[in-house]
Amino acid sequence: MELYLGITVPLLTVICYFWFYLLAKEPAKRDKDGNIMDPVGGNRLKNGIAFGMASIAKLKEQAKFESETLKEVESFHKPENHPFFNESHYYNGADRHNQDRIITRISRRGGGGKKSFIFLLLDLEKYGIFALEEDDVPVDLTVDNPSGLGLSFECIEPMKKWRLK
Repeated sequence: MELYLGITVPLLTVICYFWFYLLAKEPAKRDKDGNIMDPVGGNRLKNGIAFGMASIAKLKEQAKFESETLKEVESFHKPENHPFFNESHYYNGADRHNQDRIITRISRRGGGGKKSFIFLLLDLEKYGIFALEEDDVPVDLTVDNPSGLGLSFECIEPMKKWRLK
């Protein structure tokens, strides 16, 4: 019995320390000036699981990318039939001289990608701010280019040039 307890207690101690280490909050990461960098939080176990999930997603996306043309990569993909499906296209820009800016997003979401979220923000020095934000917009699934409510993104040259109308 002594030999059994002699091995078990140290082994349990090591296992407990290991779990406390995994569940302990990681120290905040700091930049070169000593400022705390976002995001702050999570423990080593949670962060390790998230890193593993992100790595799996990256591998799946790389495999998919290698089998598609650039035009296919840039267009909306076949929507998946689950309630949390979401695919978005974002285009943002700014003019350094007058500080005009544009922020846009068109998404397909939900089961089968049948609903869309449209967002457009124009912040123009000459005209002021114009914003459009609409949810649950019906989607035309026959169109490859992201579009809705009169806003359309057209791929002119994959990975290089788009036209916003």
